[in-house]
Amino acid sequence: MDASEASTFNKAVDWYKGRGHWFSPPMIQYTNGTPTVHTTGPDLWPHLPPSIASNATTVGDGWSIPFDSLQSIYTLQDRLQTDLAKYYRFHIRSHLLRLVREGGRRFGALVIEPVCLGAGGMVFVDPLFQACMIEVTRASGDLFGGKGWDGSSYETELLRLSSRDPGAWQGLPIIYDEGKSPA
Repeated sequence: MDASEASTFNKAVDWYKGRGHWFSPPMIQYTNGTPTVHTTGPDLWPHLPPSIASNATTVGDGWSIPFDSLQSIYTLQDRLQTDLAKYYRFHIRSHLLRLVREGGRRFGALVIEPVCLGAGGMVFVDPLFQACMIEVTRASGDLFGGKGWDGSSYETELLRLSSRDPGAWQGLPIIYDEGKSPA
């Protein structure tokens, strides 16, 4: 129970310490008949760059971006080189930097729900966010160290990811809760 987000159930017991960090991922839902990606709280999202903001709507402390089709949201190869992917990588990396370097946090694995967050009310997570989370985790040997890290910078490792043998990774192990990669 310590490896779960704080809730009414576990905060009531004196032994709960809440290990880990839970990102609030962008979710997919239909808004007025249009497939849309929305941010979720409580994460504070940085301002969208102008190239993305021109197509987005501000919603509370977050944003909402409409897509032409549900298929266009799930076509990862087309989306991995977009400004939204760069934005997600920046958001994830800056959170991890703050947690590790300023907060002294240590992590042993990335646990990911590749299909949907069932306990949160069937939230379908933007697969681009998940793919970027995996990339940042794999490229962050500077934060997570380990025997496999060769001292390369995050930026260098991010560039190497596409050419690296999938079996030769660094960063943290990634555990897919349903047992299957989203890619």
